[in-house]
Amino acid sequence: MTLIHSAQVIADEEIERENLSLFVKEIDFLISDVDRIRKLSDSNGRLIFDYTSLKEDLRSMRNGIRSYIQKDINDGHSIKPLKGNY
Repeated sequence: MTLIHSAQVIADEEIERENLSLFVKEIDFLISDVDRIRKLSDSNGRLIFDYTSLKEDLRSMRNGIRSYIQKDINDGHSIKPLKGNY
């Protein structure tokens, strides 16, 4: 790998990490928004949305992204499956 190519890879990784950090902030907003929406929802309806599972999945995604951002690219990652049944 040449020096120029190496510098480009590092710059690309930094841009990716910055973008992922912004995405984590957006997920944090979504988690707080889920609480707000849950408080406004009609829990006596025929169908009940599973806000708790949604928050757990959002937290799992957020934690996975944070882990990726903080770890060396060569480290392995364990991925917990999302529930996806809301």
